[in-house]
Amino acid sequence: MRSRGDSRSIGDIMTEVLKENNIGSKMLEHLAVDKWREVVGPTVVSATTSVFVKDGVMYVSMSSSVIRQEVYMLKKDIIKGLNEAVGVNVVKDIIFR
Repeated sequence: MRSRGDSRSIGDIMTEVLKENNIGSKMLEHLAVDKWREVVGPTVVSATTSVFVKDGVMYVSMSSSVIRQEVYMLKKDIIKGLNEAVGVNVVKDIIFR
């Protein structure tokens, strides 16, 4: 049993568990995917066929080569917008397919 001097908050314990199991980063990656619609808008979303994040890289499949080229030129702005929407730098790069 711990003495009172060793007590920690539940939030601190949960943060530690999330970090140890790499769960926190996975949750943030899913949040970035959820924010895709908000950041890029309805036109780009309508051309998006799939989007996921793995190890800080967002993979986006698109049905329109024209829209894919447009968003490619805005890649830095989109990354910045996604990271701001999530609140941390979870997306390091985007690969458009």
